[in-house]
Amino acid sequence: MKDQLFATLDTTVRSLELPNGRQSVISDTVGFIRKLPTHLIASFRSTLAEAADADVLVHVVDCSHAAFREQIAVVHQTLEDLEIGEKSTLLVLNKSDAIAEDERNQLEIEYPNSILISAEKGLNLDVLLLTMQQAAERGSTTVSILIPYSEMNLLKTIYESGEIHSRIDGDDGSTIEITIPHDKKERFMRLCGVYVQK
Repeated sequence: MKDQLFATLDTTVRSLELPNGRQSVISDTVGFIRKLPTHLIASFRSTLAEAADADVLVHVVDCSHAAFREQIAVVHQTLEDLEIGEKSTLLVLNKSDAIAEDERNQLEIEYPNSILISAEKGLNLDVLLLTMQQAAERGSTTVSILIPYSEMNLLKTIYESGEIHSRIDGDDGSTIEITIPHDKKERFMRLCGVYVQK
């Protein structure tokens, strides 16, 4: 593996189990840099466009870096430019073990909704996972639907719309319990809303 800045702009995707046992997919995009070379801007933005599909954005910042506040501002502005600045975002201040206690205390005041962690030492990773779980749950709706056998053509759409918790085939059709992210809910309800069980 080469140690070169932007040797690749590919997104790394990993599976992650949240504390409630829910399987999640984590997409790790390329890091931000100020004054990105012009020839990389389009590629950089296209990798970040994947963030539009996320239930939760987790913005990890090296809080021991001298210019981390500027980096936070650059990320925020880029997300605004991509029109996804309103997405649920967790600010994670990594390498908190590398700064003095009074600096950590100041960061907790300055960024009250942030999570201070040390990935290297495993500090507060449990808090991060729980907070990610809670944010994902706030950004979704769980419903039970009864799909008649005559409408089985909707199954592909249903399975692509969210996380399936159960499917029970009965006399009248398939009863499916599904958690749907809010950004997919409107389309889902338009196609399948008539089948939602009250």
